[in-house]
Amino acid sequence: MLDRIQYGLEEVRKNGRKGKWWKKRFISRFLGPAQQKMTHDFGANYVEEDWDNLIILDACRADMFEETFNVKEEFDSYRTVESVGSSSQEWLDKTFSNREMPDTVYISGNPWVSKIVPNNFYKMVNLWSKYSEVKESELENFKKLEDTSEDRNSTIYPESVNSEARDAFNKSSDKRYIIHYFQPHSPIIVDENGQLIKPPENLHPETISESDDVSREYVWNRYKDNLKYVYGKADELAQFLGGKTVFTSDHGELFGDETSLPFGVYGHPANLRTEKLNKVPWAVKNYGDRRSIRSEETNEVEVDEEAINSHLEDLGYK
Repeated sequence: MLDRIQYGLEEVRKNGRKGKWWKKRFISRFLGPAQQKMTHDFGANYVEEDWDNLIILDACRADMFEETFNVKEEFDSYRTVESVGSSSQEWLDKTFSNREMPDTVYISGNPWVSKIVPNNFYKMVNLWSKYSEVKESELENFKKLEDTSEDRNSTIYPESVNSEARDAFNKSSDKRYIIHYFQPHSPIIVDENGQLIKPPENLHPETISESDDVSREYVWNRYKDNLKYVYGKADELAQFLGGKTVFTSDHGELFGDETSLPFGVYGHPANLRTEKLNKVPWAVKNYGDRRSIRSEETNEVEVDEEAINSHLEDLGYK
């Protein structure tokens, strides 16, 4: 609790003169909680749905998914669901807290998992501690997580996620798998031709409001490029894992879209409930026979709060 208070005071000191910062805080701290009292955290129960592999495409809203793919032809079934969160930490808390899943392996390209629900699964693999400069011991610090989520150039690539998932599956093929990719969430990792690039420093939803040279259409299309790339890698992994795979998301993303608010909103403010943030895809593909699932014991993971919180500020959760 003390680190949250210290972090809050430091943020007010640094950002107190910025209207955009206060707008974000108003949404997350006041408007969102008021909305939730009225909606009672309505949303899909991902855990109780039927799947062998649950693939999370971070910050993928339903209409972007439907615009990118022919959902009627490319999937065995397709619908949309209502997410219980508008940010990863909110979704993780409401979906997995106070719930043990000893039949499930969670491979995560999103650092919040290590802070919110590190010990709820048979095994949890947080790739930030292996593929970034953040140490596992740092991943419990709130400020470190917030810092991480704001870094527009830090990410975990789909290839790393797939490598860890394949290794885990080769050791434990009798478990359900949650595979949490960081894309299409910024930073953008490919160009318009789908080739990997060094992530641009200033290309994310808020760029639309910050620069007269960047249009909503341009940022939207670059996010679609990110989505196409990560989905291709995710589908490769689904074929390797076999069984029933669901492609979905933890929350959506706002690009200044019209909401009930009198101003444009960008990104995914925590606790806000609006269709573009909470409506996500639920696309199903079946590859081969379904496997038998066996429960064991959940695995306790040692994490350090200071490191998760540094990387999350770099990625856009602030």
